[in-house]
Amino acid sequence: MTLQPTMPARPQSWQRAPGVVLLGPVSDSGLTHKTCLVQRQDGQVVQLSELLNLVLATAEQGKPADELARTVSAAYGRELTTDGLHHLLDTKLVPLGLIEDANSDAEPAGRLPTADPLLALRGRITLIPAGAVNRLASWLAPLYATPVVVVALVALVAVDVALIVIGDGFGALQQVLVTPVLLLGLFGLLTVGALIHELGHAAACRYGGARPGMIGFGLYLVFPAFFTNVTDSYRLGRVGRLRTDLGGLYFNTWCVVAAGLGYLATGEGVLLLVVIVMQLQMLQQLPPTIRLDGYFILADLAGVPDLFARVRPVIVSLIPGRAPDPKVTELRPAARRIVTVWVVTVIPLLVIALAWTLWILPVIVTQTVAAITVHVGSVVTAWEQGHPADLILGVLSILFLILPLAGLAIVLVRLAGMLARFATVRLRRTRTRTEAPERTDIMSTITPLPSNGTQPAESTLETLRPTAPTAPPAGLATSAGAETPSAAHVPEARAARASFIAEEERELPATEGWRGLVTRSTRLDMRPSAAERDHRRLVEQVSRHWPGPRTISVVNGKGGVGKTVTTAMLAAVFARNGGTGVLAWDNNDTRGTLGWRTEKSDHEATLQDLLPATDRLLSPSAQSAELARYVHHQSSDKYDVLRSNPELLATRQRLTRDDFDALHEVATKYFRVVFFDSGNDESAPRWLRMIDFTDQLVVATTALGEPAESGALLLEALRERDQASARLAENAVVIVLQSEHDAAAADARRIADGFTPLARAVVTIPFDRALHGGPLRFDRLAPATQQAWLTAGAAVATGL
Repeated sequence: MTLQPTMPARPQSWQRAPGVVLLGPVSDSGLTHKTCLVQRQDGQVVQLSELLNLVLATAEQGKPADELARTVSAAYGRELTTDGLHHLLDTKLVPLGLIEDANSDAEPAGRLPTADPLLALRGRITLIPAGAVNRLASWLAPLYATPVVVVALVALVAVDVALIVIGDGFGALQQVLVTPVLLLGLFGLLTVGALIHELGHAAACRYGGARPGMIGFGLYLVFPAFFTNVTDSYRLGRVGRLRTDLGGLYFNTWCVVAAGLGYLATGEGVLLLVVIVMQLQMLQQLPPTIRLDGYFILADLAGVPDLFARVRPVIVSLIPGRAPDPKVTELRPAARRIVTVWVVTVIPLLVIALAWTLWILPVIVTQTVAAITVHVGSVVTAWEQGHPADLILGVLSILFLILPLAGLAIVLVRLAGMLARFATVRLRRTRTRTEAPERTDIMSTITPLPSNGTQPAESTLETLRPTAPTAPPAGLATSAGAETPSAAHVPEARAARASFIAEEERELPATEGWRGLVTRSTRLDMRPSAAERDHRRLVEQVSRHWPGPRTISVVNGKGGVGKTVTTAMLAAVFARNGGTGVLAWDNNDTRGTLGWRTEKSDHEATLQDLLPATDRLLSPSAQSAELARYVHHQSSDKYDVLRSNPELLATRQRLTRDDFDALHEVATKYFRVVFFDSGNDESAPRWLRMIDFTDQLVVATTALGEPAESGALLLEALRERDQASARLAENAVVIVLQSEHDAAAADARRIADGFTPLARAVVTIPFDRALHGGPLRFDRLAPATQQAWLTAGAAVATGL
């Protein structure tokens, strides 16, 4: 008997993810193969091979997988099978968030990967948004016309010569140092010059035909710095990229010319210092050691976007006897020489600089703390004497002494994280070598494939056309004449060896608080705090999917006690964490308000409109999308609402037992969790039938005596109704809402304590203005309120 493996169902059609933009091939690349650029909706630019870009370009409007494979094969000139296509999708394009299943309504899982290059800017904030930067860049782009550039360079030389002849640099320095206002002015002018520098990059990017992004501020290594997002310039040619790299220095040239002419006209020493300091800053930008202008100039000359990503491959390839790394062999000869010279020159300098910094670190910290102490005293004195210039200068001095310390701390923490990861990898390798004999015994039971003396190819062709194994594993179909172990022997063979699949379940690193900050900034996996572990446990409980639908009824015989709020918030908790398929049903025939407090779709349908359509919706040919005509989707909270009609009298919208059963059957066919916002009439047929279908009872009450007493009496009555109702009462969850801002917390605790012996769980919800009036949306709540509702949802989920 031949056993056929059961393969998971694959999506049959694919399309580009929303917001994905194809930027085209990289021009003048230093790589031996063609690469293309793609921009995601979040602004992240991804570099793809020609084949992957072709797959992405062809995937439009949900093209079927087999048709997509044929189209790509015809365009690429090599055959791409459907299996090969799925391999590319599963391992490359889907994890990068560039392509999605056209027939899936599921939300993307997890956070998409983003670039985290070595020695990158940290703590970035936006100063000028992308739209404003584009407008400014468009206005300034004509300054890159060749005649204008020539005028600027000639003017720079003329101004420098004139200032060398008649300028008094030492006098200007003495004048500024003894005048705090002038010193503050110098700082302000240099700051403006730094912003103009960034506008130069943006204008050059726009002049070349690309679109610059935002201008922002961040911390680079140990220094505060401005930055401009010109990632889109990678699709320009080498000349356009180099113009973008030099654009900041070019705009600084205009600043120097303007300041020099101002000094020649007025004799103000602060303007002469601006000319001198700004040109020193321009020279500081040129060495290609770290990610300043000179680094990007060299990278674009070589045609290699990230030089630091080539450091390890180049060093490994220089070791005698080691084969060149693929990241080195994929470079063109000229680019390879440039990158290699850069690595062997710059990396030792950076290592020496780091070692020197660590050596004098105690001196740096001691002197910085002493300087901060002095400036604090000067700030206090300036405040007491009413000298605003001295006060501002002192505060800025303290700030710019603290920022390098903070940057240095981040660098050291990241370095410690890198060393820890390196040590972990080495330790794992050591353990692997120690356990090698045992591994050999396991492998000796497996028949090796015939070898032709070559290494497995990793070319694109092998990805396109995966080859079948020479000897099929046990349990798979074999060719005629081949012997296959009987099914009875398979369990014995499996029992004779250890599983290759590790079942170790590792805890995810921290994502919240200071631990999460350390994890994100250093890649050192910090363990989550107890609070984060509790939060994850609650999220896991409300994210569960049960085998079969579940019905949850929110009850209290008194009106105005928070049943509608409780229904909406619990539905939001389950839908936001566990996915769609959650319905909130207004089971009220006397002025139900769930529809008023939630988002309305582009129709006015209520359950009265749904009732005549139940037979059709229960038929085998019915589709889930048809239900959108009758329910109202909540765009941010992801659940749906089935409204009652509060404008009709109760006598005109009463439901019979059969009516309710039909509606409930529709609800449980199309939704995995159904929440009932019950009415106040506990004798109504629809209320009693709701209880019959209920899997989990939730009693909502405010922290007042009358609503709490009403809820308690309801639980007692259910215990006496029948055995099923008694179980609901014993397993009930009570939610106590603090409905008034000034209400004493002791009242809520007293009510909660009173319900403790009557119910399985009691959860208290703090006061939150977002729950009182207006639309009910989970993201409008305070963090403490969100956590309380998550706790309530987990208590409900436990009973399901």
